[in-house]
Amino acid sequence: MGTVVQSGLIPAPLSSAVVGHLRPADPPTVIVQNGLEELVAFRPSSATGTATVLWNHLGRGGMMGTGNYTGQYGFSGALLASLTGDGTLQTIAATRGPTGQARVVAIQPDGTDLWTSEFSRFPGTPPPWNEPGITLLFAGRFRHPDREDVAVATRRGAQNSEELNLLDGLTGQLIWDDPYGNSPGTFFNQRGAGEGQMAVYDWNGGGLDEIVNEQTDVFWVKDGNDKNLIDRSFDYGNGGVFGNLPVFYGISAVADFLNNGTDTILYGASTYMLGLLNSQATPIWYGSFQAGTPAFLQGIADLDGDGTLSLVNAGVAGSGGQSTLSVFTQQHRGDAVVDPSAGMRAIRAKPKHDS
Repeated sequence: MGTVVQSGLIPAPLSSAVVGHLRPADPPTVIVQNGLEELVAFRPSSATGTATVLWNHLGRGGMMGTGNYTGQYGFSGALLASLTGDGTLQTIAATRGPTGQARVVAIQPDGTDLWTSEFSRFPGTPPPWNEPGITLLFAGRFRHPDREDVAVATRRGAQNSEELNLLDGLTGQLIWDDPYGNSPGTFFNQRGAGEGQMAVYDWNGGGLDEIVNEQTDVFWVKDGNDKNLIDRSFDYGNGGVFGNLPVFYGISAVADFLNNGTDTILYGASTYMLGLLNSQATPIWYGSFQAGTPAFLQGIADLDGDGTLSLVNAGVAGSGGQSTLSVFTQQHRGDAVVDPSAGMRAIRAKPKHDS
């Protein structure tokens, strides 16, 4: 045996945990990423205060190499999706194959593989910024109303080299690969597909999901047939969404923010702007330009139980550079108007203290 020269604990990476009922009758299972690029599935017990580990599997969550595009530091966590349509949830993760190539794996509730899909053009390591690899993972009912497919974002190298790859949820087979975000020729700034976190929902009410993007400075929506349904620019030189205000790095989140039964799209996680859009990327309200909003996705919750969603900003730049925690709530209005001062109002803002 050799002599141990040095040993130490490996810290767990910054990563989001995901929680779900992997089988319909199962209690909730928590899935987290450890320091070895492994996923650990465990089931906590409120009665004993302990947890039972169900399985470990090679895999990691999404990684862009910078927080501006993931809405958070570090990894974005694994992905849970209903790929088989039988009520179970599969865990989707990026990992690496035997030769170091990039791979996506779909993990069954018992920890075995449903399928693996190779991305041999890309290295399997978590990509630093402006380097190639698998970056983000998405799932939605893009082609079938009863089961989900997987959309994999990859990056060939520097920014704007991103591609979006759709995999069949049952088999992992590649359906299409698209390097274009906005439709070619629509704007002078051609962007790649999958440049950051995106929203997935039934954008046009047709019964299937679409992918909604606000990165880097373009708004586009793609369907399961790889067709762009709309292209708009946030660049004022292209008739920007917010008029003559150049904004970048928005992350979309979809909910009934107006509490009127309709879905609206948040323009969040941008230091340039916080706003709310309708499905056609027309502003309903937006704030002041570069008003100190953080480059991390806002928390979304009904904090006071009145049925109206609020936005929580952690790390807002206050007076003198002080970091604050701010909560915004939607004012109850009639017809929504584009008024930077009237859409949302702060109901609480105080210094954010480190614990």
